Amino acid sequence: MKNNKQLAALIPYLFVMLAVMSLMFMNFNTTDTTITYQQYVELLNKNQVDSSNVTISEVVLKIEGLYTDSKGVAVPYSLNVPNTELQTNTIIDLVNAKSDEVLIIDAYETNPFWDLVSEIGADVVIGVDAHDPEDFLDFESIARAEKTLKEKGIKVLERLSF
Repeated sequence: MKNNKQLAALIPYLFVMLAVMSLMFMNFNTTDTTITYQQYVELLNKNQVDSSNVTISEVVLKIEGLYTDSKGVAVPYSLNVPNTELQTNTIIDLVNAKSDEVLIIDAYETNPFWDLVSEIGADVVIGVDAHDPEDFLDFESIARAEKTLKEKGIKVLERLSF
């Protein structure tokens, strides 16, 4: 019976998680032209990219900005690229070399997930991946997380109690 109560207590959090995950896959700016990585590289090599905002997250690089088409018209674009160390280093180097304006954004601080958490008033617990013990020593990331959550007015719990 006690396990059923604990499970029932988690159901609202599961609904919030589903809602947040669905938001992550929505395209909020429908005027952007979604382009492929190859198209992006071609635009960079032709010096047609005017600006690039690269949002770096754990699994993907989201690149948005403006490029000038063959008619001289500024076109907003976006693309997602898998975030691997090689891919990240390659794309950042290429963007820095070929784009007029580059802005690197940390997705953790701009993620709409935290805005939603703040809006609904949910509390959070900061944790790390138990499979990677070095994460326990990443004090810089923990401090950054605490700062971001404090700025958004999100209460951080020291521990969960059931």
